[in-house]
Amino acid sequence: MEPFFNVAANDVNELAAAVKSSIEASRKGVPVPQDFRSLVVNSLKFFKERSYKKFVSNAILREVDDDGDTIKIIPCDPAEKGSFTPREDKAIPCSRDWVDVAQRLIASVPPAPSHLQ
Repeated sequence: MEPFFNVAANDVNELAAAVKSSIEASRKGVPVPQDFRSLVVNSLKFFKERSYKKFVSNAILREVDDDGDTIKIIPCDPAEKGSFTPREDKAIPCSRDWVDVAQRLIASVPPAPSHLQ
């Protein structure tokens, strides 16, 4: 499943372009994966991780939802077995400006612990 983007965490314009491209790609008839394992394997390769368990142990997940009228960022809490639970009650509304979305996305992520920086 594509696209994957590697952008600097503080580059608002690059992040805005990546989020916009991802949202647009998700609207173009993307089928539901038949094999989620290959999605995980490709993701781990992209992130240069060997283990899904290790990867999610330090992961922070934010969903960006665009229903055509509104855009919102949905924080997700870690859940059982490496999954994440979306927190609609903590959704962050955004304007339709992708730079605004990127700024709010960056602001929604807590700083990394010093041992991970």
